[in-house]
Amino acid sequence: MFTALKKACLLNQEDLIPIRPYQTLSKIIAQSKEWSLVLLSLAEETDISGESYPSNKLYFCINGQVQIANQLVEKGQAVLYPKNKAIAIEAVKDSIIFEFTEN
Repeated sequence: MFTALKKACLLNQEDLIPIRPYQTLSKIIAQSKEWSLVLLSLAEETDISGESYPSNKLYFCINGQVQIANQLVEKGQAVLYPKNKAIAIEAVKDSIIFEFTEN
């Protein structure tokens, strides 16, 4: 399930996913039939266009500052969105966020 991570070693944010100017990157960290955990890297002023999803999503901001569905989310904060709600994400600053999805 955790195929993208080294086991039993210290992981640093920079080792997991880079922040690249003008780019949005994603990396699947773990996945099962019931859930998935994705790491997202968004350079300042980049975005993920609004879409609705058939599952609940929890976003946790590891670093930076993002606007998620018109709500400001900063480092150390999390927000939960219900299924079938349109969600757009925009990076106010260079940001790294975890996206946890119930499948």
